[in-house]
Amino acid sequence: MSGIKDSYVKLNADKRQRLLAHCEQVNDFESDLAQRLAESAQRFRQFLERHLPQLQENNLQENSSHHSPLDSHSNHATESLDNLEQQQRQTLQELLQQEQTQLTDLTTYPVNQQAHRLQQIEQQLTCRLAEQQRHFQQQYRRLYQSQLERRQTEDTLAELWLNRLRRLGLQLAAHSGLDYQPVGFLNSLDETLTQCDQYYQRGYYQAALATSHEAYLRAQQHFFELEQGQFIHTAWQGLIQHHVDQLRAKIDVQKQAQFRIRSGQQEVLIAADIDYWTEGKLSQLEQKLNDLTQYFSTSQLPLAELKNMVAQLEQQQQQLSQLTHDAQAALIASQLRHNMGQIISHSLANAGWEVIDATYAQEDYRRAMHLKLRNYQGDEIVTIIQPETRRENTLAAHLNIGFFEQTIDETARQRRLQQIIRALQQQGLSPTPPTCRPGTEQQRATERQWLDFERARRRRTDSH
Repeated sequence: MSGIKDSYVKLNADKRQRLLAHCEQVNDFESDLAQRLAESAQRFRQFLERHLPQLQENNLQENSSHHSPLDSHSNHATESLDNLEQQQRQTLQELLQQEQTQLTDLTTYPVNQQAHRLQQIEQQLTCRLAEQQRHFQQQYRRLYQSQLERRQTEDTLAELWLNRLRRLGLQLAAHSGLDYQPVGFLNSLDETLTQCDQYYQRGYYQAALATSHEAYLRAQQHFFELEQGQFIHTAWQGLIQHHVDQLRAKIDVQKQAQFRIRSGQQEVLIAADIDYWTEGKLSQLEQKLNDLTQYFSTSQLPLAELKNMVAQLEQQQQQLSQLTHDAQAALIASQLRHNMGQIISHSLANAGWEVIDATYAQEDYRRAMHLKLRNYQGDEIVTIIQPETRRENTLAAHLNIGFFEQTIDETARQRRLQQIIRALQQQGLSPTPPTCRPGTEQQRATERQWLDFERARRRRTDSH
């Protein structure tokens, strides 16, 4: 047998639950955050109200502010087309307003369901716009056929549709460079306009009329797609800002959090210091949020990247929630190591052993607990209670016991080990049977550095 013994100590399930129940976060997450989350939801609604109606009003203004003198050649044809375009824009505006109402309700959904709900709204909007577009395409074709049947002169009709196509092209050009503007469409539209102008100037009025009318229908369909793209793009931008506000509020609250530790009839309040107990992970999460916010505010992002950013923010929300649990477990585990040291010292006190030194490694409560005992003969026992690093079993510890004695008496060692094991078991712990460290059988403890508690206290420059 050797002078170094190792054991793995776990909490019994009922003891584990009691400890967790006796260490709770004082700051109730929902009530502490209620005001800030409500403010975030209000900012999200204000964002939508500021951007989406403006988008719709701009389109209505564009519809009524680009009349050409050339339209005056045929008042009836012009008025009919004006009325149809006005109906189309009003229908579009009403549809987008209905979708906006649904967007403002996004904040009533749990954080991890908001992106999914927005995708549903996006799909719904796509279907409704497609239906409306088919309806108005039919109306434009009927109007065109009606104009032909009235035997209006081809040059007048060609001039009317050409000018409406030119005006619509100007509206579409205002959206150039956006993620939802298909590459090459505007160039193709310019080429068609040039071709129609050439037809008209050469007196090929029928060709100019037919070409400009078909190009107008394609441009109108494209206009609907742009409206959808701009609406959805704005909605995802708003959702990102809402997620950022929520996450930042939760991080700020966590920085001020406290834990209430209950023991019998006593209660102690301590700062949770989640960043400390999670080895700086709260600060790392906050830095990631700052980097993401900076990138978001200084970049023109395509829709796919906006959606990916929302997914990142949802993941960070989950990480923050996990950090709270990790900090709680790390705090309890530290106390557990301290308690184990007390249990060990009490179990050997009647046998003449007294504590002469105790410390956490590097004087850091997250590290190993070191305990040194000595008897009247000058023999020493050093226990090192190492934290468990696996997240799934944080409330456990590795127990290393070193016997630094003048003589090797395995019977006496076993007796002391059994005293320690029984004492741990009586306190709701489940230690494995102590085993000799491989390679140290039939030897005294040779790890003399274990006896140097000043070395144990010394902080490493790379420590957290």
